[in-house]
Amino acid sequence: MPTVNDQQIEQIRQFNRFYTRLMGLLNEGLFKSQYNLMEARIIYELGEVDHLVASQLGQMLSVDAGYLSRVLNKLTKAGIITRMPNNQDKRQSLLSLSAIGEAARIDLRQRSIEQTGQLYNDINPAQSSELVAAMAKIQHIIAPPEKTQKPYILREPEVGDLAYIAHRQSVLYDLEYGFGNGYEAVVSQVVADYIDDYDQAIEKCWIAECDDKIIGSIFCVNGGDGVAKLRLLYVDPVARGMGLGSSLIEQVIKFARIKKYKKIEFWTVDCLDAALHLYKKTGFEHISSQPYADFGGHLNAGNGINRQDWQMIL
Repeated sequence: MPTVNDQQIEQIRQFNRFYTRLMGLLNEGLFKSQYNLMEARIIYELGEVDHLVASQLGQMLSVDAGYLSRVLNKLTKAGIITRMPNNQDKRQSLLSLSAIGEAARIDLRQRSIEQTGQLYNDINPAQSSELVAAMAKIQHIIAPPEKTQKPYILREPEVGDLAYIAHRQSVLYDLEYGFGNGYEAVVSQVVADYIDDYDQAIEKCWIAECDDKIIGSIFCVNGGDGVAKLRLLYVDPVARGMGLGSSLIEQVIKFARIKKYKKIEFWTVDCLDAALHLYKKTGFEHISSQPYADFGGHLNAGNGINRQDWQMIL
């Protein structure tokens, strides 16, 4: 399945053209200065990291070596850049900003601040916060930071959390599998039933939170006759690879044993490969399958998906 379709690609290209015009990135002088975009980027990078060689600068800017060499020569002749011998590699000089170059960097930064402030001056504070958050989200999606094992906490749900879980899980599985409103109806009903019938003594929901954001959840509810029902395992894409899914499942198993349930049951569908792997890994047994028509009918070349029933005897 393509990541983006033709219409989305055109919308992205349209936004790129809009932003380029807005910021004047193709103007002869960036921020009404004497420097173009590439010259300004070089001045900025050398101001951030002193004593770079041309090859390092080229990697940082993702620019052709020949073009970079011409721009560096121009800035050197203008007294913006100084070159020093490189004792580790005689073939390449160490590049730094001169005093004139540092003054140019400070001037460019101030011009950038003033122009950006003018561009967004008429936006109200609420919209400004929304705009900045959207920019951060774009950056995170296109170039996510390297995955590290960030600490997360497991906590009780607060007001609004369960509605968020229903919303987020419905949206996510529609984006990834095209489940649509059929899946949303299932999720919403599970959440509504939990709220209506919640028994604090033998039922529980775990919310996983990291950096003040919900990144996962799971439910353990009473199914009657000594059966605990595992419901709505959810791990946000930003948290995948952290071991969160296994941790949430283990919480349900531990809780069910403490509450003296005889077994844990749940059903899922056969296209959720990562979740199925986790269930098997944590000791659940797949006991039956049957065709399922409420959502996912377009998958598997139009043949639809299968419901799978799983259990663990405690």
